[in-house]
Parts: sequence; C-alpha cells; structure tokens
Amino acid sequence: MSNRDAASLLVRDNIGVIVQVLAWALFGFILFIHPVLTWSIDIPREFWVKQVMHYTLLAGIYLLNARVLVPRLLINSKHVQYTLVVILIVLLMQVASRGFDLYTDLPRMLSRAWGVADKHKTLSFDLFVFFLTVMVIALSASVTLVGYYRLNTYLKEQSEKQNINAELLFLRSQINPHFFFNTLNTIYSLTYTNVEHSRESLLRLSRMMRYALNKNEEGLTPISSEVSFIRDYVDLMKLRLRTPESVALEIHELKNGATVAPMLLLPFIENAFKYGSGSDEHHNIRIVIRQTFSHLQLLVSNYITKSVDDAHKSKVGIANTSRRLALLYPDKHHLKHGRNDNDNTYVVTLEIAL
Repeated sequence: MSNRDAASLLVRDNIGVIVQVLAWALFGFILFIHPVLTWSIDIPREFWVKQVMHYTLLAGIYLLNARVLVPRLLINSKHVQYTLVVILIVLLMQVASRGFDLYTDLPRMLSRAWGVADKHKTLSFDLFVFFLTVMVIALSASVTLVGYYRLNTYLKEQSEKQNINAELLFLRSQINPHFFFNTLNTIYSLTYTNVEHSRESLLRLSRMMRYALNKNEEGLTPISSEVSFIRDYVDLMKLRLRTPESVALEIHELKNGATVAPMLLLPFIENAFKYGSGSDEHHNIRIVIRQTFSHLQLLVSNYITKSVDDAHKSKVGIANTSRRLALLYPDKHHLKHGRNDNDNTYVVTLEIAL
C-alpha cells in the first residue's frame, strides 16, 4: 500500500469514527443531559437507572447490528430475515422499557414529581424508545454499509492496480533480451581489432544493463536518464552496422526535472534497427527526441529493408508499447505509426503529456 493510499484510508476511517462518537454523544445528551436542563423537578433515581439501561441496550443493538445482522443478512440480500429481526429487536426494547416501568412504578413517580394525575397506561407504546431504537439501527446499518462499500472499493482498486502492474511488468519484459547477448558478441569481436573501443563499448553496455535492471522496476525516471540510455543503445547498435553513418540521432534541449516511464521509447527505436538496418542508404534510420514545456516528442523513421511479413511482426512490439502507454498515460498521449509507400519507410510519432 502506498503512503497516499494509507493516508486516504486512514482519513476515511477517522471520519467514520468521528461520526459514531458524535452520534453516541447526541444519544447521551438526549438521555442524560437534556432532562437535567429542561426538567424543573426532582428526578427519581429510578429514572437514571432506566436511562443507563436504555443506553447500554442501544449500544448492544448497535454492535449486534453492525457485527452480525448487516454482514450476515443485509449484505447477503436476506432482506426479509433482516427486517423480521429488526422488528423483533424493536419489540424487545418495548418489553424491556415497559417491564422496567412496571417493576419500579416509574411512571407514577414521575407524575407525582410533576404534580399531575397519573394517566399512564400499562401496555402503552413508548414512542421515545421506538425512535431511539430505530435511529441506532439506522446509524449502525449506514456506517457498516459505508464501511463495507469503502473496503470493497479499496480492494477493487488495489486488485486493478496489481493487475495493471503485472501487465506493465509483462509488457516491459517484451524488450528484446537478445540485444545484450548480440552486443556482447560484437564487443568480443572488437577486442581483436580495437581494444580501446571494445572497453568503451563494454562500459556503455554495463551502464545500460544497470539502468535496465534498476530503473525498469521504478514508476518514473528522469527524461535525461532515459535519453542517456537511448544514446548508449544507438551507439552500440552502430557497432553492428556496415554503415553506422546511416543512423541519425537528434536530441533537442531537455528540461530538467521532467520524468517519464522507463524503457518506454526503446521498443520503437529497437524496431527501427531490427527492420531498418542493412541498407546502404545514408541516414536510413532517423531518431528525434524533443521536449517542450509540457510534452515529450519522439520521431522514429527507418527505411524498410526486411520482408513485409517481418515488418508485420514489428507491430507486435508496437502493440505492446501502445498498451503500456494506454495504462500509464490514458488520454495523455498521441501515437501514430505506419508505412509510407512513397519512400518505403516506416514512421512512428509519439507525443506524451508530462
């Protein structure tokens, strides 16, 4: 769980606790404080005993409803059973209240204290207790249902995030691992012809591998780091070309502090080398990276030297990256790619809102 998720969940839990504390404070005020402030009589001791009994029973009803009835009946769509149990609880509260009155003769004591004739009926319905009971049940059900809804929403969000992260990890793993092995073979061959060049290339490859292993697990990376990785990649790929001058890499001014998802641009560049190298045309592979104030732009074009079937396979990598873009930058990117039959080139343009 991220710090933001934990903080959000803690705030919402605190709100639920505050609501319950305020509600029970209100019930306590109605049962204990209000009579003292508004009644100008000597209140019998039995009255306070009855109020304590009411408060205790209401607390028990709240817990019973929140811990048992709502989870087992209401949430499981057993509405009839839940309604019957609630009616039974309301009736039992009436029995408890009137039973206490009969046992202590409290109504007669209160009538005598007020100086009025006792008109209390033994089997009368106590509306005050009825409304308090219904209010407690409604509050308990509301708080519990909101809590269950919030928990289910949170679990659903976490499940979706895990699924997205798993999919992103899978998509990132589609980056061609054979590149590293092929480059090592190329560097090995250089050790026989240009030792200094091979050392420099080996250092560049190790830097790339470190970046791929470390940054690929992170959410975002500085654009400057991503561009440095691409520079190293292009330089190493040139080692395998008969005409390295046929590759043009243009890096325009980068803004400090801007970040992007790691290894996001590489698949397009990788495809350009995979399906565009082999021609003696000068600058048959062109890569342009430009950052504006709020956007990152990529242009990749290559002269198609492989067969149509092989070129079609490159769409798989583009499809994977397109899916990754949709997950990471929904409604914040524009990707366009396709073949230009006029000059037999494949062009990819990508713009990401940072």
